[in-house]
Amino acid sequence: MGVQELLMRILPEQQLVSSVPAFFRKQYPEYVELGVAEGRLMGKKGLIHAAGAVGRIDFRRLLLTITVPTLVLCGGNDRLNLPAARQLSTNIPHAQLRIVPGVGHIWNLEQPETFAHIVLEFLHQTIS
Repeated sequence: MGVQELLMRILPEQQLVSSVPAFFRKQYPEYVELGVAEGRLMGKKGLIHAAGAVGRIDFRRLLLTITVPTLVLCGGNDRLNLPAARQLSTNIPHAQLRIVPGVGHIWNLEQPETFAHIVLEFLHQTIS
């Protein structure tokens, strides 16, 4: 989150609040306007504040207390979040880590069928 916050500070406000990934624009054009409107509503200061707040939250001590079956998912190309995903899966008892190759941060939107398959597979294993 620190790197993301730094990048947000460098980008001009108009670019920051209007940025939407190209694949998202192509696959989900009906949500682009809403995403840009939300970004403009928050503004640069709001987005930076939110990124900073998320970066300061530290739940590591609580991870060992999680007793329910847990699935940690991360896109293989999501380099900023891979270390956090590994740390989560290591520190949550009996957690399963699935790193999905060839996708990034919002891979559940890039490959919703794959996402649904992995989650349903985990649920079936958990219920059985």
